[in-house]
Amino acid sequence: MRFNEDLREYSDASRLPDLYQCCGEPVDPRLRRYIFDGEPCEYNEKMRSALKKYTFRDRIVNIFVMLIALQLILYTISASLQSEKDMSLFAFIAISVLVLLITVFACREYANNVAVKAADRGEVQCFRYNFYGISRYEISDTENGTTRFYYADLGDFLVKVSSDKQFPSKVIGLVINVKGTEHFYLLE
Repeated sequence: MRFNEDLREYSDASRLPDLYQCCGEPVDPRLRRYIFDGEPCEYNEKMRSALKKYTFRDRIVNIFVMLIALQLILYTISASLQSEKDMSLFAFIAISVLVLLITVFACREYANNVAVKAADRGEVQCFRYNFYGISRYEISDTENGTTRFYYADLGDFLVKVSSDKQFPSKVIGLVINVKGTEHFYLLE
């Protein structure tokens, strides 16, 4: 699925791609050679600012999700205490799932902070890629409507992105060593 630059339209497909890289996630071993085939470039202050901007936006989402989950935990505990009954199995499971959710988002927050610090220490490799457009995939569901997934097409591989925002003709990808694991970040 390639972006049609002349018409500024997207090709839609009902099937997600089998192989893509997520931003901020460990490098997919099947895509490693394509990621490292990019044109090497020098990490600079502009890239550092873009990385901090990305992690800041991610931080807002992480904190928001953790706060909502914490509020739901407190509400569930409060409702259980007011009912004068023992905590139901449902309440226990709900609290357990919410604690797990908080843990996952806290780990994401920690990983982002470690990534920025690792890049500042020089544990980063920078690569430049040609940007061929955004591929959009849609999954229609009668109950939930249409869910859209967007992927930046970098020629040899796709990177999942949050929206259909256009990137410049050349984009920068960072591979950061986060505690012994290589993580990939596509900068805007």
